[in-house]
Amino acid sequence: MVSNSIKKMRTAAGYSQVALANKLSVDTQTIWRWENGTRTPRWKDIQRMCEIFGCTSDELMSSPEGGNPTEPLPHVLPEQGEKAAV
Repeated sequence: MVSNSIKKMRTAAGYSQVALANKLSVDTQTIWRWENGTRTPRWKDIQRMCEIFGCTSDELMSSPEGGNPTEPLPHVLPEQGEKAAV
């Protein structure tokens, strides 16, 4: 899994896990899993968090200590109903 700084960005922006989950229309447990590295957010959720936190996807998905992401974002196929990136 990609090590990330979602928790760091979330707390810096003043959001609780519940508030961020509500803003993204996901379960609070989903936020917890992203922050603990047991799940990787979907691309649309990464994009939305970048808008909320005012950061890039590289910044959001990098290690909390900063720097470049430790590994590239996984290639995932669009979920049912989502369109593939062009």
